[in-house]
Amino acid sequence: MFGDFLKRLTAPDPAPLSDPDARLALAALLVRLAKTDGDYAEAEIDRIDRLLTTRYGLTPFETAKLRGDAEILESEAPDTVRFTRAIKDAVAYEDREQVVESLWEIVLADGVRDDHENALMRMVAPMLGVNDRDSNLARQRVAALSMYDRPEIRGATDRLWEAIRDALRARGLDAPDGLTRDQDPWEIWQSPDLILAQTCGLPYRARLAPHVTLVATPDFGLPGCPPGYYNSVIVARSKTPGAKPAVNEGLSQSGWAALTIWAAETGMALDTPVMTGGHEASAKAVAEGRADLAAIDAQTWRLLTRSAPWTADLIEIMRTPPTPALPLITAGDQDPVPIRAALEDAMIALGPEDRTTLDLKGFTIIPKAAYLAQPIPPAP
Repeated sequence: MFGDFLKRLTAPDPAPLSDPDARLALAALLVRLAKTDGDYAEAEIDRIDRLLTTRYGLTPFETAKLRGDAEILESEAPDTVRFTRAIKDAVAYEDREQVVESLWEIVLADGVRDDHENALMRMVAPMLGVNDRDSNLARQRVAALSMYDRPEIRGATDRLWEAIRDALRARGLDAPDGLTRDQDPWEIWQSPDLILAQTCGLPYRARLAPHVTLVATPDFGLPGCPPGYYNSVIVARSKTPGAKPAVNEGLSQSGWAALTIWAAETGMALDTPVMTGGHEASAKAVAEGRADLAAIDAQTWRLLTRSAPWTADLIEIMRTPPTPALPLITAGDQDPVPIRAALEDAMIALGPEDRTTLDLKGFTIIPKAAYLAQPIPPAP
């Protein structure tokens, strides 16, 4: 199907490709890399589609067609060495540099950096004429502090990250300029290039613990909680609520696990929950009468009561017993000691106003065993 195209591309002195042909060739290279480990995973296909859509401004239909053509071209293309060299000779450096960035995203899309993929990246980047510095910048470390990253405190959150970033770099650790906010949290938590992110205690003990390194736990000075611990606030519209809960998600310590324990202890048989996708949405579901009660992360509830007037329509039924709060994690092969030191330096550098805005008292070390000791509830 693409015999003439490949003949032109692999000619001894190929003419520069037109924009549509360059797109096709580079998309085929993305497919080639995704297939290198023998598993053309849905996460990788989805990432290719998103990259093509964003980079070239395509509609979903145009993206699907380009990827389909790229999959055919990849199957007909010569070995990776010849194919990559041909692209280098026919595509501008800026486009090749951008595709190396895209290639790294494909490698990391399934949360596993396979040895075959690593070897191919070491080969492909130089063959595309992209130097080591630009290639390394393209796969810079990932960081996210998304669990309490609310709009009204985003400036303080960014300044906290900037202080952490500078302290990490002072210790010779790679750290991205800014936080990642547009990526699925599971991709972030499982990324081999994760330098720092906050997760929830339930995902940590249920899935992540064998694959990541526990760094530290923020201390928000929550009432009735030891340093680094938190609890859930059971909210409702009346002191005798019905049994239909709003739940942010099934793998939430504060929104689901704590609620099931409280319900069992009080003898409440919970009805089928309204699944909301977030603590704020759960509280709103109760306020609007779509659910009877919800368990809200105590720090989220504190932030909501400061910024959302509708929370005045809800009452606190009670607060659950404290459990270890949302931990900070890094990639499984990363040493947590210098990261912990960077966190301490960041607290010193962070201004008092920002510390107050974030309610951040510091960071504490909670043993892994304390997280793993908490029960895993049945799915909602």
